[in-house]
Amino acid sequence: MRSWSQRKALPKLSAIAVLVGIASGLVILLFRILTEHAISGLMPSQNHEGFEHLSADVRFFLPVFGALILAVIYRLVPKEHHDVGVPYLLQRLDYHQGHLPFKNTLMQFIGATIALISGQSAGREGPAIHMGGGVSSFIARYSKLPYAYRRMLIASGIAAAISASFNTPLAGVIFAQEVVLRQYSLISMTPLAIAAVSGSLVTQLALGELAIFPSFEIILNLWDFPGLVLLGIFIGGLSVVFNRLLIAWQNTNKLPKWYSLPIAGLITGAVAYYVPEVMGVGYDTINLLLGSVSDWQWVVIILCAKLLLTSFVLAYGVPGGLIGPNLLMGACAGFIVGLTLQNIQPDINPGLFCLIGMASMMGASLHAPIAALITLLEMTNSSQIILPGMISIVMAYLINKGLCGQQAIFDALQKIRHDRDRMNAQSHTLEQFGIMPIMDRRFVVAEQVMNTKNVIQLLYSQPRWVVIDSSTRYYLMQASDLANWLQYQLSSPENIERIKDDAALETDLLSIPASRLELTAINIKADIGEALSLIDSHKTDALLIQSTPPEGQAPKLLGIITQNDLDHFYSNRKFDEFFEAPEQGNGR
Repeated sequence: MRSWSQRKALPKLSAIAVLVGIASGLVILLFRILTEHAISGLMPSQNHEGFEHLSADVRFFLPVFGALILAVIYRLVPKEHHDVGVPYLLQRLDYHQGHLPFKNTLMQFIGATIALISGQSAGREGPAIHMGGGVSSFIARYSKLPYAYRRMLIASGIAAAISASFNTPLAGVIFAQEVVLRQYSLISMTPLAIAAVSGSLVTQLALGELAIFPSFEIILNLWDFPGLVLLGIFIGGLSVVFNRLLIAWQNTNKLPKWYSLPIAGLITGAVAYYVPEVMGVGYDTINLLLGSVSDWQWVVIILCAKLLLTSFVLAYGVPGGLIGPNLLMGACAGFIVGLTLQNIQPDINPGLFCLIGMASMMGASLHAPIAALITLLEMTNSSQIILPGMISIVMAYLINKGLCGQQAIFDALQKIRHDRDRMNAQSHTLEQFGIMPIMDRRFVVAEQVMNTKNVIQLLYSQPRWVVIDSSTRYYLMQASDLANWLQYQLSSPENIERIKDDAALETDLLSIPASRLELTAINIKADIGEALSLIDSHKTDALLIQSTPPEGQAPKLLGIITQNDLDHFYSNRKFDEFFEAPEQGNGR
């Protein structure tokens, strides 16, 4: 039945995929015209990425001015329309049935255009993915297809956007399945391929079949293969550093975008004043690396500056992508490794390592090794690149995910966004509720080492919790665990006699087999939002409620709140005041 349903849906999916591909291709075409062709004539070198030929003062003020324009736009636009980028798209697919609001897509288009024209250190592919997904989401909502098929159409728009940006239709299909759908499916392959080809045709008919990188002759020798293993190890470590830096900056940035964007622009201008190659995506620098560059110190400086700056500005709100900068970082790393090995073995070509380094960085950071390999194949148009590319890409991916346990960067950023949205919503709602009504007063305080008879007396009041005072901090244990242990002890006649004879039978409560929680103190005047925030920031599962004592006196212990108590509070929230009481007696 399912296969019959899929066969019936496939013709409709394919027809809509053509429309999705053309629409996504047209949006990306307009985006590329604005960010590439419209400003090429304004550059001294007639190259839209020729920021290196601008004066130092212009290089400083251009990103600052662009960031200020973005800050003004974000200040005027309502906050719900600020979210853009691939992590936002993935969140909408996972939690909002793939509905991508048009205004957010428009913000991505405007924001990315301004960011790229002003030389921010960001890529165009991430914004293209959001725009392709936004256009296809709009079309999919009117398709009257089930969500599973609408999801395929959104992925088709993404495949078309990548294809239109890179002129790599097959890579677009694999990327959409590997990163967006997170699975390979035969039923989705057809609409994705149709959309990718349609999107690529739109840009090729308008702009011609323009290659991002020049054709490259691939000549391999035996010395390349151990070098490729070293390249994969180096790129894997580099991708871990980049991912962790970006996540760290993202976690520390608590500023609204109209404050953080000027900071990002100022930092970009300061770095670009001395290292102009960090501006823009960096494809012109990659072309230089594929040529006859020999100044390895210059390449090291570009690599370090691009890595630090890109991770910072993206975390601070610049509405650009990370794929383009990833390619430049990988190219620099590959060139450094290749040039170093060339000093040992002159037959080694640093340009080859530069090319493979780009794909390795993309595959490792995004956890998309197959998409990276296909991108490499389509960019070089040579099947000879497959084997050396696989060696380095797989090694880098293993280092990033297998050895260092990293999440794919888009998934990690999506998780941060989802957790922050959840916390913000909870805090906003809960700050009006105090913690006193939900704290648990059924607890007793025990010293860490106690006589068994005193433990029995401790349990007479039938508490739920035992707070263990270890002199340095408090621990929480369920009274039922203590009772079970005590019952086991009393199963021994010898122990019973010792207790009756008042013999000292002491027990360390932190050594008995039981689950214990570390307690973090909170004042009784706090609200539930503060309690939730404290639990999240201290990575603890329980809070110890304390009084506000007079000066010079120790606080009293008043109660316990656990994560389960907070969850129970959510499930028992009442909203009766917002609704009229239902009529009685009508039998309905």
